[in-house]
Amino acid sequence: MRTVKAVAACALGASISFFCDKLVAAAKKYDLDLQIETFGVDKVRLMSLDPYDLVIIAPHVKFHAESIRKRAGTKPVVVIDGLAYATLDADKMLKELILPNLKSQMGG
Repeated sequence: MRTVKAVAACALGASISFFCDKLVAAAKKYDLDLQIETFGVDKVRLMSLDPYDLVIIAPHVKFHAESIRKRAGTKPVVVIDGLAYATLDADKMLKELILPNLKSQMGG
């Protein structure tokens, strides 16, 4: 099982935690140990992203994505689809955004 460390950002760091719990559970089906820390977007914009393999951004703070991408370097930064977020469809996000970004990061 591959371990992936992620940081997730929303307005205050609370609402995204529900979605991240679903992501962690769904990732196990793909032999992925997804470890996610959640914070408010203002903290994520200023903190070191070095310890993380992936940055996840809630749809209601997606306007911060570009500034976070600049700081993330080559790390994937994904914005959660609004409908997937609202319906807690973590499997959709894994298949459509997270897994493809992780594969391209690994070069395969």
